[in-house]
Amino acid sequence: MIIISGRETTLLYAGSDLGLSEKLFLGVLVFLMGIGFADRLMSLWSGEEVPLSSIATFGFFAMLFSIPLVNDFMRTRKLRRCYEAIANLVDYAEGGKVKFRRPLKARPILFLSGGGAYAPMGILYRSDTNVVPRGDYRNDLVYSFSGLDYGIAVGAKGEGMVALPGLEFAEPDLEDIVLLYVPSSQPRVDQGRWVFESQVGCRSIVEVAAGAGLRGRIYVEGMCRGTLYLAAKLTENPLVKAVKVKLVDVGYGESKNYYFRLAPQRQMFIVAHKKSSPRALAARIGRNIVAGSLPIYALLLRLGSGIRKVEKHAVLSVRKSA
Repeated sequence: MIIISGRETTLLYAGSDLGLSEKLFLGVLVFLMGIGFADRLMSLWSGEEVPLSSIATFGFFAMLFSIPLVNDFMRTRKLRRCYEAIANLVDYAEGGKVKFRRPLKARPILFLSGGGAYAPMGILYRSDTNVVPRGDYRNDLVYSFSGLDYGIAVGAKGEGMVALPGLEFAEPDLEDIVLLYVPSSQPRVDQGRWVFESQVGCRSIVEVAAGAGLRGRIYVEGMCRGTLYLAAKLTENPLVKAVKVKLVDVGYGESKNYYFRLAPQRQMFIVAHKKSSPRALAARIGRNIVAGSLPIYALLLRLGSGIRKVEKHAVLSVRKSA
């Protein structure tokens, strides 16, 4: 991590696209296939009859399972090298602008990335990215990101989506590398008030105050408890699950305030690969994070007593800060 301005703008590089569980899982498979391959080769050299198809099968799967590990290692090594090169080229980064020490050929982009777990027990992770141009390539010293919308909704396991402004380079040493901008400005939330009731006589009032970030108050009446969550996602697709963040627990007859910051504490520039996943970016931005004005935000209330609970939700009105 490098601090590159008086306002503590942070320059980082994206983390690994593979989680620890994936690395262990693939590592064990490579180890087992390697043992099988070596055992059959030793048997063949000792004069035993060993089907060549058996040797080829173990060798093939050992290489197949090692490909993601090798690719991740090579990508991470390239990111570190490019991160050091860009860090040396940055003169200053402040107020949504970055100035380089020499002109660089780049174009503005919107970086879209979504990912989630799959396979039994969700042990494997899959992601997809899209780099959307926002202008033409140009040689320049200064590039500005101020006033651009952004959105982050990534859960604790890296599931979710990001939409970040950035730069795509056309420089010899920066192929497939993008520089992404994560603002520290919070979107504004409009005022709201909702009354929720359950069939068992529970009643709750949820209030949202107008202003930057999410803040408000929740009341619970009757012999019941409530848990308030913030849910967010960057698509209206009903098949995509929202990322949930717990805001507050409320007991019998209680009234509590809640607050959630809808942006990182400091603005960031992240050196990433064109194929970097939400998990790789969230490793630097923060786990289980929702931020920006692009996500669809909603409050989710679980209200009731014991196993007799109902879920209520209210969509929030969120807009970009002025």
